[in-house]
Amino acid sequence: MLERRLLLLLVLENIFCSVIQGNLLSPFIGYQDIKATEIIIPQDTTLRWTNVAPRLVFTNLGDQTDTFSIRLIIVENLEGDTVYKEEEQVWPFLKTGVTDTIVFTSWCPEEIGNSYRAIMVIDYYLDQNPSNDSLFRNPILVQCGDTSKYDTLHNLTAAKFNHLDEKYLENRVEIKPELIIANIGNHNEPDSGFSSKIKLLCVTKDHRWNQNDTLYDEIQYLEHISKIGYHGQDTFPDTIPFVFTWTPQGDTEAQYVWNPENIGTHYEIIGLVQLGVVGPEESDHYPYNDTIRIYRTCLFSDDVGLWGFELLDHKTGRKLYNGNIPQGTQIDSKVMLYNCGYHSEKNIRVVLQIQNYNGNWKNIWVDTVIVSNLDWRGESDSYRKMIVFPTYTIKQTESLRLISCAELDGDECPYNNSRGRYMGAVEEKPEDKLSFSLDVKNLGRQISVCYTIPKTTDLSLKIYNVSGELVSTLVENTQKEGSRTIFWSGLDDHQKKLPRGIYLIRMESKEFSVNKKIILYN
Repeated sequence: MLERRLLLLLVLENIFCSVIQGNLLSPFIGYQDIKATEIIIPQDTTLRWTNVAPRLVFTNLGDQTDTFSIRLIIVENLEGDTVYKEEEQVWPFLKTGVTDTIVFTSWCPEEIGNSYRAIMVIDYYLDQNPSNDSLFRNPILVQCGDTSKYDTLHNLTAAKFNHLDEKYLENRVEIKPELIIANIGNHNEPDSGFSSKIKLLCVTKDHRWNQNDTLYDEIQYLEHISKIGYHGQDTFPDTIPFVFTWTPQGDTEAQYVWNPENIGTHYEIIGLVQLGVVGPEESDHYPYNDTIRIYRTCLFSDDVGLWGFELLDHKTGRKLYNGNIPQGTQIDSKVMLYNCGYHSEKNIRVVLQIQNYNGNWKNIWVDTVIVSNLDWRGESDSYRKMIVFPTYTIKQTESLRLISCAELDGDECPYNNSRGRYMGAVEEKPEDKLSFSLDVKNLGRQISVCYTIPKTTDLSLKIYNVSGELVSTLVENTQKEGSRTIFWSGLDDHQKKLPRGIYLIRMESKEFSVNKKIILYN
C-alpha cells in the first residue's frame, strides 16, 4: 500500500514539473500567431479589363492553429469605394513554421490611370500577435501595357463617360451620355485602311434570373467626325467626345423585390472603341483599354413601397406569426416605408386595416399615419421610415386579416404598396388564478413556511403543540393577494426555544383553513 502511494506521489510530481515547464499544457495553451506574409497578386501594375486572380501568402508562426479566415479588400484611389471584397476560410492543418498560398476569385480592374490599394487581413480570434495580421499593397496602377516595342503604335481607348455622374437614372427621361475617346498611341487615327467604330451598349442586369438583355445598341464612326491625333501633335485634338441619346425604362417587377435596397432596373452601360480588324498586329495593339463600363440604376419617377410588416405582442415584444392568437391579446403593428422613386415625396398615407371574415372580409378597425416628407435614395439616407400603428386589442374569435397600404398620388408602381398578414383569433384562455396554499419545509435550523392567498383577506398563521396549546403566532393581520415566505426558528412568542417534537401550523381565513405537520429538531 505504501509503495502504491509513493508511486502515485512520484507520478504527480512528474506531472507538476511538466506543467511548470510548459510541456504538458502546450497542446492546449500553445502560442497562436498567423502572419499575413505577402500579397503576390495583384502586383504594382496590372492591365485594364484583364481578370486577375489574387494570391496571398500566410505563415503559421505559432505552434498550433484553429480555423481562421483571410479577407482581401481592394479600394479605389487608396481611400475611395471598395471595389472588391472576398473572404476565404482556412482549416487548421497548417504546421508550425509552414507558409501557404491562397487564391481568391478574380478581380477585373477598370479605368486606366486609376490607383488601387489591396488590403490583406487575417481574422483569427486566438491570435496572440495581431500586429502582423494585416498587409497593404499600394498603389496598384492600371496600365494598358508596354508600348516600347512598337514604332508606330495604334492605341485608341474609351477613356471615360461624361454626363453620367449620378448613380440613378429616371424612368423615361432621355439622357445624352458622352463617351470620350482618346488616342494614347503614336499615330494619327483613323489610319488609312482602318475603320474606327464607336459603340454604346446598355445592358439590363435581371436580378431575378441573373440574365442580361441588351436594350440599346448604337454605333458611330470616328471618320465621320474628325481625325484624332496623338500626344504632341497640334494638328488634331487627342480626345473626341461621342454623344449618344438613350431613354432608360424601368421595370415594374424590378420595383417588387425581396430586398428593398436592391430596388430598380440595373443597367450596365458599356462604351467601346474598335480600331481596324481583329488582331493586335493589324489594328489596335492594346485592346485591353478599348472598353469602359459603368453601372446605373433606373427608378420610377414616383414610387413608394412597404417592406417588413411585423406584428408584436404589446406586453412581451415577441413577434407574432400567422396562426391562432388568444382573444384579448394586444398587438403592435409596424412596417417599413421606402421611397423607391427618383424624387422626394410628400403627404404619403400609410393605412392599416384590420378585417374579420364572416362570409366576406369587413373592416373592423382602420388607422392612418401621414408621412409629411420622405427623401429619395439619391439625396440622403432618409429614404425609409418605420411606421408604428397604435396598439390594437383582439376582440373577435373569427379569422383576421391585417393589411398595410401605402397611398401616394401618382404612384407608378402599385405592386409594392401593400403587405398583409392572416391569423385566427381564439377564445381567451382562463388565466391561472391564485388559490389558497400552504407549504412547509424543514431546513435544519429553520422551518420555511410558504403560503399563497388569492385576494386581500384577514389571515392568521399559528403554531400549536400536540396538546393543542398555542405556542407561536407568525401572522395575524390583513394581507394582500400574492405569495410569501417566512421562516420560524423554533421559538415561542416569548422568544424561548421550544423542545423538539411534532407541532402543527394552522393557516386560517374566512374562506379557507388548513393544517400542516412540523417536526422540530434541536
